[in-house]
Amino acid sequence: MLEEPLLSARWPHEDAVDHTARRADALRAVYALDGRCALVVWDTLDGWGALSSCGTPVVLAESRLLATAELIERRLPFP
Repeated sequence: MLEEPLLSARWPHEDAVDHTARRADALRAVYALDGRCALVVWDTLDGWGALSSCGTPVVLAESRLLATAELIERRLPFP
């Protein structure tokens, strides 16, 4: 089991935009792992509106990880 800091709960100094951006970085990190299968669990689904409008769990094939990270980043507001 690998515990990745990018996948941790929201940090005290972090706003919602930073937390969502970190999730996109986490998807890139999962993509970079050389494993057969990865299970990523977050404690909330905040920021996943771009992926699932009905609030259901999101299942991604390896080929969609990078595209999903880019989709999340495109939906972030500019600073």
